[in-house]
Amino acid sequence: MDPLSHLIQQARPQALLELRCTLGGAAQLPHAAAPAGVLPFHLVLAGQCRVRVPGQPETLLQAGDWLLLPQGSAHDLAPGQPRSSLQSPQPLQWDVDGWLPLRHDGRAAQGDPALDLLCGHFQFAAGPMQLLLRGLPPVWTVPLAPLLPTLPLMGDWLRRETQDGLPGARALVTALCQALLTLALRHSSAPAGAAPPPGTLALLGHARLRPAVQAMLGDPAQPWTLAELAQRCALSRASLARHFLQVAGQPPLAWLTAWRLALAHQALQDSPHSVADIAHSVGYSSPAALARPFAAAFGCSPASCRRSGQASDKAKP
Repeated sequence: MDPLSHLIQQARPQALLELRCTLGGAAQLPHAAAPAGVLPFHLVLAGQCRVRVPGQPETLLQAGDWLLLPQGSAHDLAPGQPRSSLQSPQPLQWDVDGWLPLRHDGRAAQGDPALDLLCGHFQFAAGPMQLLLRGLPPVWTVPLAPLLPTLPLMGDWLRRETQDGLPGARALVTALCQALLTLALRHSSAPAGAAPPPGTLALLGHARLRPAVQAMLGDPAQPWTLAELAQRCALSRASLARHFLQVAGQPPLAWLTAWRLALAHQALQDSPHSVADIAHSVGYSSPAALARPFAAAFGCSPASCRRSGQASDKAKP
């Protein structure tokens, strides 16, 4: 299995489509900061969209652009080209459009909206998904149209699925959103032109370092040494360390530690195995050996992490 597929399979991000927005005037759509473990997204189906995030330059999105906010930042959205700059913003209204809530300003019904937007988020546990998102900008814009020539058809398909309310519509839209996330991650790991910023995605797209990454992903419990990893890449230890630091932003064994801790965090939340078994499965000799690096990474002990996961499970309907 390729490294990106491996990490996505471990991360298991769950898509939730929240609402559709159609705006014809100059309305503003404010969004509060998202809680930890939530990756908000907005897909522009038609029109243009201006995005404002505190401390970041304003971004203009076109139809086919997908906006994701890896840090869950608070943000405001507005049509890029309202129908008339002389029109004052109208109060936003709530309606139902199929199975998905519809937020609109009343003007979009008069013709093609200045902005047609699908809004949702991905949920994930602190672990493999955070490792994937590390190094991404706080405002992550992915132009899907060049990556997916059939995007206009997919956009119409998504719109119809949210409107018609046919059996399986929610599951179908969720699966499509998760496929688009994989496409976005692939694009960011191997973009055309400029190299991606240092991080796991850049590492996954680096062909020379891939053998070492695959080895660590496939067998995290193995007591890998720098020499063994360098040998797999046909590099000297110094060359491996230099390239790895440049691409991933950290040395190979530090990245291995981050991967082990990500797996441990996920297992503590999802797995019935004991803390000792989980520690051994990711390369630590005992719960005590796991506890210190785990607390440094996540701010809590493995036992506390397990209790919080159990409490969350009990709270679920």
